Amino acid sequence: MVKTTKKGRVIFTFIKCIILICFLFALYFQLKRVPDLGINKLVFQAHYFLLAIALTPLNWYVEWKKWLLTLKENNLAQKNALTPFFTGMISGFLTPGFPGNFLGRIYYYEKSKRIKLSAYIQISNFSQLLTSLIFGYIALLVLWNNNLVNELNELPKTYTFAIIVAIFLIIFLLALKKQAVQLITKGFLLKTKIDIKGIFRFLYKLVIASTLRHFIFSLQFLLILLAFGIDFNVYLVLWIWLSYFVVTLTPTLLFGKIIVRDSITIAVFELGGYEVLPVLISSISIWIVNVLSPTVIAWYKLKLQNE
Repeated sequence: MVKTTKKGRVIFTFIKCIILICFLFALYFQLKRVPDLGINKLVFQAHYFLLAIALTPLNWYVEWKKWLLTLKENNLAQKNALTPFFTGMISGFLTPGFPGNFLGRIYYYEKSKRIKLSAYIQISNFSQLLTSLIFGYIALLVLWNNNLVNELNELPKTYTFAIIVAIFLIIFLLALKKQAVQLITKGFLLKTKIDIKGIFRFLYKLVIASTLRHFIFSLQFLLILLAFGIDFNVYLVLWIWLSYFVVTLTPTLLFGKIIVRDSITIAVFELGGYEVLPVLISSISIWIVNVLSPTVIAWYKLKLQNE
């Protein structure tokens, strides 16, 4: 069994490397299409960028409140909750997959409580994924029905595409639900009384918080796009939601989907006719503002605590 597990990990790592190489090539060819004068035409409006940075504490404050809610549901003390929260940020940054933050968060709690806490953290992560899927799907429908997706405009304007996407989305969510049910039933629900209503109330609160957080980092991305010269229009928000939608459905490698998310974001915005260079710089900037910088701060705070 150990040999099989190691072999599986090697294969999985190999597949991730292939995916990374593919995205690197995609990013390279996307950048080759940038005009030689593109860099000279690039503009920067600092006030938009500073506004985006100013929203970062609010973004992570909402995530912090979600963490406190998770602890409350598990009847765990909130007194020293900041340390596992910071550790979760770092583990989520370094490990592949959106649930990676639970590895750092459960470390500080008793082993008997880790399984249940892990399940609730996964539910919290799922709530954020669910909001990205919902708003991305809305964006896709609106853009499709208004013929705003380049290279697709010549196709018949029917609801066939929407139906296909809807079916795919339902299958995807059912698969996630099945995995969540297996995780819960094989873990703490076999040892404790099942409170299905309590779990759905918990998920309902998390979806509200995740929706607020989705609006915040969407606004941040919008401001950064404006900072690098993208003209504002109402549909720009929809393209942002669609890019998050597609990124959410792609496999995560390391370091907060850097490279992968950039390649996908460029590809999505190109469908809307946007220039490659400002979108690329904006995508990297939002990663630095919302992912890299908070992780570095969390690491520094933990380092000070351990000294």
